[in-house]
Amino acid sequence: MTEQNSREYVENDNIEQTGEEVQAEIVNLSGSSVQKISAEQVNMENSAASEINATNVQIENGGVAKVTADTLSISNGGVFMAQTNTANIAQGGVALLEAETVVADSSPVAILYANSVEMKETKNGLTIARQVNGDSIKTAVLFAREVNAPVETVIDQNNAMIFGVFAGLVAGLVIAIFKYFTGEK
Repeated sequence: MTEQNSREYVENDNIEQTGEEVQAEIVNLSGSSVQKISAEQVNMENSAASEINATNVQIENGGVAKVTADTLSISNGGVFMAQTNTANIAQGGVALLEAETVVADSSPVAILYANSVEMKETKNGLTIARQVNGDSIKTAVLFAREVNAPVETVIDQNNAMIFGVFAGLVAGLVIAIFKYFTGEK
């Protein structure tokens, strides 16, 4: 059974069971695990949550499956999916991030969609942004209107051409083998 707390201020001591839903103005967690949090301010340290809906979220050494917030700060933590206006990530990681502004320092993001991005020593899978700034950016694929940083992409024009030729050869070989064994002409 899920219990709901509606309070102005919630600390660890006020959370009665793991997995409950917490609603409060301010939520401070340390070494706790909760299912869902709805609050103005959420501060997590060494804690986990499935879902957070808040105005401001700070995560330190914690993990969250889904965050919806105006401002998100992650330090040595991780989030699977985040939708936020501003994201500051320092030595943390995010799988899917949609934001207006992102500042990432040594923090991988698998898929990043943002208006403005500043990255330092960061590796990404797919980055889609209007403006990208920073230094030492490594990304598999980058789509950006304006880039003000040295970028190392895994798939550049030459690699895309080589990949296309190789994929075509493999597909042709697989089809030929399939036709050979099934007797089709």
